[in-house]
Amino acid sequence: MDSRAQSAGLRPHPVGDLLRGWRSRRAMSQADLAFEAGISIRHLSYVETGKTAGSDILLQLAAVLGASTNPGPSPQ
Repeated sequence: MDSRAQSAGLRPHPVGDLLRGWRSRRAMSQADLAFEAGISIRHLSYVETGKTAGSDILLQLAAVLGASTNPGPSPQ
């Protein structure tokens, strides 16, 4: 978890961390990704920080980022 989240008293949010990482690797700002996904910057920020969750929004964001939502094969 980054220092901003720690200082704000927020819990770690692995989905938000992954989303932020994917966005960062593609050199996209929150505004860029929000626009491409058709959501508000505030909503994207809330998803990244764990203030809100929504699988439909996560699927939209993953599609824009070209990220796989398939967790891979199940452990045996």
